[in-house]
Amino acid sequence: MPRGVVDSLRLGKPQFLHPRSYFRRMSPAHRRRVLAGAVVISLGVALLANSFALTGASGATNHKHKGGWGSTTTTAAPTKPKRGPTTTTTTTAAPTTTTSTSTTTTTGVPTTSSTSTSTTTTTTHPTGSYWVPPIGNLEWDWEIGHPLCNGNENQTAAQTAAIIAATVANPSSNPSCAADLGITSGTSPVIAVDGQTAPVTNPSVLDIDGFDNTGTDNADESISLSSSGSPVVAELHALGDHVICYVDVGTAENWRPDYSEFSAALLGNNNGWPGERWLDTNPNGPDYATLEKIMTARFEMCKNNGFDAVEPDNLDGSENTSGFNITIAEGDEYAEWLANEIHSLGMSVAQKNFEDQSSVLEPYFDFVIEEQCFQYGDCTDLAPYYESSKAVLEVEYSSSGISLAKFDTACTTGINGQPSADSLGFDSTYFSINLDGSLRVPCR
Repeated sequence: MPRGVVDSLRLGKPQFLHPRSYFRRMSPAHRRRVLAGAVVISLGVALLANSFALTGASGATNHKHKGGWGSTTTTAAPTKPKRGPTTTTTTTAAPTTTTSTSTTTTTGVPTTSSTSTSTTTTTTHPTGSYWVPPIGNLEWDWEIGHPLCNGNENQTAAQTAAIIAATVANPSSNPSCAADLGITSGTSPVIAVDGQTAPVTNPSVLDIDGFDNTGTDNADESISLSSSGSPVVAELHALGDHVICYVDVGTAENWRPDYSEFSAALLGNNNGWPGERWLDTNPNGPDYATLEKIMTARFEMCKNNGFDAVEPDNLDGSENTSGFNITIAEGDEYAEWLANEIHSLGMSVAQKNFEDQSSVLEPYFDFVIEEQCFQYGDCTDLAPYYESSKAVLEVEYSSSGISLAKFDTACTTGINGQPSADSLGFDSTYFSINLDGSLRVPCR
């Protein structure tokens, strides 16, 4: 979830509304209900506006612009509030880790081994074998605004897979799919900050919505959780790509097929998006067992459809006005459970934001997906990852405070007191906040 200036009460960094193209991801029936509601609301607003206009004409005071109904307020520039002392759980000494560009086989839980002359700390995970993103110049794309190469949601999964194959062979055959795949930046060629162009910049890692890109037809989310064998993911694998499964783990979205499984005790404050509420992720909460069951089913959906890794969004509920009293340590414990659960299913897992907890969480996670650390000046909070040779997939947005020129500088020399993305080894990319394929500019 992008960081910005929506929730002024947030204890941590403020955030922008998430660019998940909410309307396009609704079911057709849900869309019709929303459209009908929008018409009613529009008519009501028009009648209210007319009523206020008439009242003003008769000599009464119109308060529309004095902080009451319809008032316009000015929000200060986003700042990063200072947090108080952080309470964390105790882990082993800072680890070092060895990763490869293909599959990493690991066993056990984070442990420390020592000899009489020196101590070597090695990060290990639950038994399993899974792909992890390689460090270095990794080309990746993030498209969760709509089902990949199926923006109208009217294709079978097999048809979408065939379109992907044809588009990779001839990008001009389907410009919208080429943009979704990151082969083009919208309708323009991809030109990296360092001057490289396609095909050098064609992504080999794609981060896509788990529910929208399963083995179901017409992007039908209603049966996603019971689906398997996604033709879309299989086609990407056939092309040599790896695929990350985007799922929300910190908020409940009322358009998801499992929304009804969240009990009232789990649902907290709205997080700024229509139909989306924070979850009680406290491991000591009254219905935590239900939360674990729902999340495990989501991760199994990712596994059964062939995804290589999971991006668990909204890990940082403990730093937001969620409606629950969740401590930082409890938030860390939930994140650690997620990582272990995903590893047990044979997939790697990204730490999503929550950057100030990197020293605690790094032993459990394989890489990072970080938003706007150059904008907010906290990229070095991710040191536990890049100093352990773990990939950092970093994102800046075109409409949230960083111009393309500033992004160029972030890549090459650094901004806001941060070293450059290139010197840190970040795979930084400049995206549209809609994450819909309309813009992709990598550093390298």
